[in-house]
Amino acid sequence: MQHSEEPIDAVVAALQAEKPVISDAVKTLISLVVASHATAADRAAAPKGAGDLAMVTSCGRALLKAINSHVLPPPQQWALEHPQAEQETALERIETMTTYRACHALAARCAKAGAKPTRMLGRGFLRGTRCLETVSDSCRAQLLEQRFPPPLVDTFLDRFGRSLDAGSEEEEALVWAADLPRAIDERRRERQREVEERRERMDAGEGEAVALREALAAMRTGDGAAEESRIEDVTEEG
Repeated sequence: MQHSEEPIDAVVAALQAEKPVISDAVKTLISLVVASHATAADRAAAPKGAGDLAMVTSCGRALLKAINSHVLPPPQQWALEHPQAEQETALERIETMTTYRACHALAARCAKAGAKPTRMLGRGFLRGTRCLETVSDSCRAQLLEQRFPPPLVDTFLDRFGRSLDAGSEEEEALVWAADLPRAIDERRRERQREVEERRERMDAGEGEAVALREALAAMRTGDGAAEESRIEDVTEEG
């Protein structure tokens, strides 16, 4: 029994150590949505309300409330609702269920202590429980009922959903940055490097184009000289 509990204990510890927690990630998303509107080339195309900090903040609060109020089903029920995928190996399935049991145990601890999961847990909890789809649906319904602009609601919830699996090149990856200022600085540096590399490639390409034009010109000049020499030779022979 002790052997079977060890993996769960390790997962629990890892989930508890995750930073940032969900509430901090949502705050970051609020900032990103408002900032994106402020820097958008075409603000008319941005979702209505995206530049309204109070409105975007309300979306974030509704999402956090929906996550905190969501009750996770028992592991056995969750396993039936999320059967093993065709491409999921037996080992991966064991890891999936171990992670869910750890998340379920942590949610129970939060409930017992009167703590909010969004202030205690991070992205791994949302990934491990796969609860965001259900939570997003309830949050979307609540916000639309309160007459929030549908494009803003969809944008906010969709971006948060993408942030769970966003790659390093996606802006949504910043949502879960442990050190946001550093992540933004690194992203800025990376983009600057890309610009410089692109410029170097363009310069190199222009240099190659010039060299090619000169070579073609030299070939044409050489052919012309050879032709003139042949004509002179023929004339002399004649």
